[in-house]
Amino acid sequence: MTEIYLEDDPGRDIDYPPERLLWAAVLAQLLRDGLSHWRGLRYQPEEAEEAFYDLLECGEMTTYCCWWLDVPPETVTRLFIQYCEQTPA
Repeated sequence: MTEIYLEDDPGRDIDYPPERLLWAAVLAQLLRDGLSHWRGLRYQPEEAEEAFYDLLECGEMTTYCCWWLDVPPETVTRLFIQYCEQTPA
């Protein structure tokens, strides 16, 4: 997955609490696993499939991560679905 860094990123110098960074990393891994399943990559297929369907259904893992990050889980699900629809499997 390509990461984008903006030179004038206003959040770059914010000192986030470690637990927020941890939950951001958990959500990022959930998204990576879900996308791996979508793309048909076969590393840890069961975990990737669980992540994929959890993201599609705004499931427990997605909701829990988003709660810790104060991010609407419906938004994450909507954006994940939009990305999958625009990206060939």
